[in-house]
Amino acid sequence: VTITVDGDDFKAHGFVLAARSPTLAVMLRNGKEIALEGIKKEIFSEILKYFYTDELPCVKVDKVDLIKAAEVLKVSDLKRFGLQFLDLLNVTQDNALDMMSFGIEIGSKKLQDNAFDEIKKLLPEKKLKEEWVDNVAKVKEILEGKVKLEEEIKKAHEKFDQLFI
Repeated sequence: VTITVDGDDFKAHGFVLAARSPTLAVMLRNGKEIALEGIKKEIFSEILKYFYTDELPCVKVDKVDLIKAAEVLKVSDLKRFGLQFLDLLNVTQDNALDMMSFGIEIGSKKLQDNAFDEIKKLLPEKKLKEEWVDNVAKVKEILEGKVKLEEEIKKAHEKFDQLFI
């Protein structure tokens, strides 16, 4: 079969793909050519090598992309391998919202909670409701509101300062 990923074609044996991935098994019922969206070719190349050799992806592979691809393809053992590296993911205030969303997407409560803790640090004067740990849209709305408020305060300070120049 031919699998097109990110513009590149990969040749593989359909029975190997079907045996290793329930998602690919279903897709193969519709033909011998498959186009996968949302998976990087470097990641798929490593996954394909894993399907044939059981050799785990190299250390250089982006574990977030690997976990996402393993989730899409329903390759649970590969997903577990990637999840072992979650503690190494650096959750910062800049990426906390993305990491919170990723935690929800892959079912990692620990990653979700770590990201939510970083978001709480952005709002030290407010107490975020714990039930919002599952509501990325609400948290994003709150953070965007904070940014807008800070911008308005800055503009007001600039106007005020101009009065004294």
